[in-house]
Amino acid sequence: MPPKHMSEARMCEIIRDQFATSMNEFMANINSGAGGPGGAS
Repeated sequence: MPPKHMSEARMCEIIRDQFATSMNEFMANINSGAGGPGGAS
């Protein structure tokens, strides 16, 4: 999918989606790591 043919709204949507996904993974890592073995790795 070439960026030329992508609308701005679509790009924002994709970026928001990726951001939300990485934030969810980040929070899950913190939650599972807290108080566990190797918590701060």
